[in-house]
Amino acid sequence: MSRQQRDALDAILRSVPRSEMRPTPEEQRSGFTAAVTRPTPEDVVTRRTVLGGRPTLELEPAEVSGRGRLFYLHGGGYVIGSPDTHAGLVGELARRAGLRATSVDYRLAPEHPFPAAVDDGLAAYRELLASGTDPRDLVMAGDSAGGGLSIATLLAAREAGLPQPAAVVVFSPWVDLTLAGGSIRSKESADPIFTGFLRGCPGLRAGEESDSCGAGQG
Repeated sequence: MSRQQRDALDAILRSVPRSEMRPTPEEQRSGFTAAVTRPTPEDVVTRRTVLGGRPTLELEPAEVSGRGRLFYLHGGGYVIGSPDTHAGLVGELARRAGLRATSVDYRLAPEHPFPAAVDDGLAAYRELLASGTDPRDLVMAGDSAGGGLSIATLLAAREAGLPQPAAVVVFSPWVDLTLAGGSIRSKESADPIFTGFLRGCPGLRAGEESDSCGAGQG
């Protein structure tokens, strides 16, 4: 991304209308779906299945190299997002890497507070290994909350005595839900997302109905 593109994106994100009314999770989900969903690449085939008791989207590019698999957990502050909203992204990753991909629809807050998402990630990971996937052929990945969830899932897997995957790739992972790190303030002028959108998310993840992920954003 060029500096010009980065500045344009920053301006768009900061120009989102703000409202005193806190959007409901349903409103946030529908808005997020409309804003970010992109089609799967034409040369990537998708099918719906179940893994670890959760709905799952399988993505397979036309050209697959070897037995490798990408296990993906989507972002969205633990409140919004789904395999469908990230199908374009995950499909592109699968296509470029030549890997089959598995994207899990883990449970979201506030209906399913912590540790529901971690439990779902671990259950899916466990079943993937039990079904014959060699951990040496497995790459886990995720963005934002999905990046944090990827790390949390692997920590839970380690505690459960399960082998670790060959690699984990996280894009801007949300790993500090307290938002207490110094960079949250020192980088406020450089990051229009974490300093606004995520401040409302931890309460929802913990099941506090009065809180709202993305509060103040319309």
